[in-house]
Amino acid sequence: MDSEKKESLAVVCINCGHPVTELYRKYGESVIKMTICANCNQIADKYIEFEPVVILIDLVLLTKSAYRHILFNGYFKNFWKLFIILVLMESYMKWMNLPAAKNNQESEKNFYICGIWILGENFLFFCILRGSVGIFEYFLKRSASTLPGRAENLSLLLWKGIILASLGKFLFVPIVIWQDNSSAFALQIHSMLVMGYFLLSLICSCSG
Repeated sequence: MDSEKKESLAVVCINCGHPVTELYRKYGESVIKMTICANCNQIADKYIEFEPVVILIDLVLLTKSAYRHILFNGYFKNFWKLFIILVLMESYMKWMNLPAAKNNQESEKNFYICGIWILGENFLFFCILRGSVGIFEYFLKRSASTLPGRAENLSLLLWKGIILASLGKFLFVPIVIWQDNSSAFALQIHSMLVMGYFLLSLICSCSG
């Protein structure tokens, strides 16, 4: 079960996205009553009783309720660490595809350059996504950052959503491991499938 911290007013129903005042009410040391959403009449957040591995499986299966749980109701605080791991992984993959360096110093320099390049790509992608959302808000004449249940800044939520969606990029690891035993066509198909999964994850994450 998640940490028994007091839920803020920012928690939402993972089924319909409607804000709720609390996820559960505690009676004694071991008895809790799950909150029922007034909008959809379902349990507001079933994941507070689930093990993290179950939530991770539902994330992999692109379950929108799992994304809502982590983004709005969960207490996961290691997004920065996860982001660093993803940047290092993408930097390593880009570095592996570079021509062989003349010496170790040049090879190390190339890795740092790849890291800076990946950071730039991620920042540019975030700016494009945030700008698109801003334009969408402008034409709708409403700000998503002020919707009920969204106490966090929308930019921060988008950043977290992108990180969660980027978990699918770990599927690039087999390419690095078996690239010498695979044809160029097979590697391209694998890359296209992974990027397709990333886009689906991003849609699922950012549409919560």
